[in-house]
Amino acid sequence: MIVSDAETILAFMRPAYRLRNAEIHGDDPTEQSLTLLDSSVTGSLAAVAEDIERVMRRAIHLVLREPRSPLLMPRALVRR
Repeated sequence: MIVSDAETILAFMRPAYRLRNAEIHGDDPTEQSLTLLDSSVTGSLAAVAEDIERVMRRAIHLVLREPRSPLLMPRALVRR
């Protein structure tokens, strides 16, 4: 179970996405700082990938459990 608030997850996922871009575009992703979900710094790209997998699994679980939850929908799509 992931025990993190939305801001912590976003603070983790933004740099993780930049790592993904570096890998896809042929740059060395390890030239960037590698940070885990708990905000600790690591030298292990595999550990970062493991945390990304945990976040994505949790997100999929939440969507399948509660697909119409306003917490999961973009703000523009939520009727008020």
